[in-house]
Amino acid sequence: MWFPDEVDRQNDWDDPLKHEVQYDTQAVTTCLAAVCTRSTAIVAVTDTKFSFGTGSSEGWKLHSIHRDWHVLYAGSVSPCAEAVLALQAELDHKPKTVQQVRTALVAACHSWPCQEQERRSLLVIGFENRRPRIFTAYDDKMHQNPHVVSHLARGYAAIGSGAAIALHILASYEQTPDTPLLQTAYTSCAAKFFSESADGVGSRTYLCVFKPGELCHFTGLAARLRRLWRTRGQLPPIPHAKLTEIAKRYEGLDIA
Repeated sequence: MWFPDEVDRQNDWDDPLKHEVQYDTQAVTTCLAAVCTRSTAIVAVTDTKFSFGTGSSEGWKLHSIHRDWHVLYAGSVSPCAEAVLALQAELDHKPKTVQQVRTALVAACHSWPCQEQERRSLLVIGFENRRPRIFTAYDDKMHQNPHVVSHLARGYAAIGSGAAIALHILASYEQTPDTPLLQTAYTSCAAKFFSESADGVGSRTYLCVFKPGELCHFTGLAARLRRLWRTRGQLPPIPHAKLTEIAKRYEGLDIA
């Protein structure tokens, strides 16, 4: 079980894929991912808040659909969750190309189309022959053939109500696929923290790092980066000296 850095391990922590969802949830969230470390890793950051017509709850927005492929989602919970389940059922353990994953994604969305006022945004990250890939897919009731967009050239993407802010922050930090891992973790978390001003974005944060066939979870890192961001929470320059101090606490957290 993967526990977010800034979330207590409480018994009421829930996974919306396990339960029928009764109310529509729009894309009030921030999910983002950024390729880094000379295109050898991907940092993923997401909030954990689900806003319903009658309130809100906390849950996972990042799911593995294959050893090398993972999906984050924003929008109406029911069609998003069903698409994830369909992808998990479709993709076996064999290596998958980006085209195979894209085809499976489109089929998964067609298997559970959006209904009235429902919207679905999916952010897919993974590795094809150890090379990072990142793309998004969007659909709704009026556009049931998902619009799929690759973000490989830019190297990062975001979905949800906080996406515009997050993308602006990542661009301001000049994030690229060559950016070191720890710096990318900081800029990605900063992008998420800044995006919390958007409608419905939760303050709790989940940060993880993907490498080919591997998940790296650095316990407490997001919380440390939030404290650093609060004291240095302006745009560039990057607080490199402070990040170097944080890096000493973690094995495998690249700073160069």
